[in-house]
Amino acid sequence: MREADFYVSESHEQHIWLIYRPDCDWLKSDAAALTLTRAREFQAAAPDDCHLVFAVARFADSDLLAEENLRVEFAPLPFALYRLERG
Repeated sequence: MREADFYVSESHEQHIWLIYRPDCDWLKSDAAALTLTRAREFQAAAPDDCHLVFAVARFADSDLLAEENLRVEFAPLPFALYRLERG
C-alpha cells in the first residue's frame, strides 16, 4: 500500500484505495472520509478505470459521483477496525 495517497492495488477491473491510518483520532476525523475532492484525485490517477474506495465515511454520495462522471465506488470500513476496546 502506498500510504501517502492510500493506493492499494489494481485488479483486472478496478483500482483499490484504502483511506486508513492506524490512529483512532484520525479515523474519527473528516480526513478519513471519501470526499468529492479525493474521488476526483483517485479518478485522475487512472481516468479510464473504475475505482473502489474503502473508508470509514463518505461525504460524496453515489449520485454526486455519477453526476461528476466519476467511476468511484465507496465501501465502508467495518466499525471494528477503529473502535476503542474497553477493558
